[in-house]
Amino acid sequence: MMEANQLYAQDQNFWIFLCFGQSNMAGMAPIEEQDLTVSDRYLSMATTDGSDGRVLGTWRKAVPPLCRADAHLGPVDYFGRTLLETVPDSVRIGVVSVAVEGRPPVSRRGGARRIQRSLCPCQSHHRRYCQPLSQYLRRLL
Repeated sequence: MMEANQLYAQDQNFWIFLCFGQSNMAGMAPIEEQDLTVSDRYLSMATTDGSDGRVLGTWRKAVPPLCRADAHLGPVDYFGRTLLETVPDSVRIGVVSVAVEGRPPVSRRGGARRIQRSLCPCQSHHRRYCQPLSQYLRRLL
């Protein structure tokens, strides 16, 4: 007899979106004053440690830049804001934004190890961004 496991979200009112991409995901637009006003219901998980105080794997208010401290305004910035306009006030939106310029899109097959290999253009980049992120993702997957 086969037993089916059922998984449930710890908080069904916290919707999390994984946003993987290339340079367009990091953003190209300058961040303007109007972009800095963000709902407390829109959160971003830090995918790197950063000079702006972000710590890998922690949630923070989704004030741009989302991807890395040195990124710009990208599509994920307004994805969550727009989504919040259409969901009940009890729902929070969380994004995990990963963008690595100059690399092919990542396949979801193969888990964190495949993500790590696909994202790393060079060793210095690997040690700074990809290795800590892939270790964190491995714990989640």
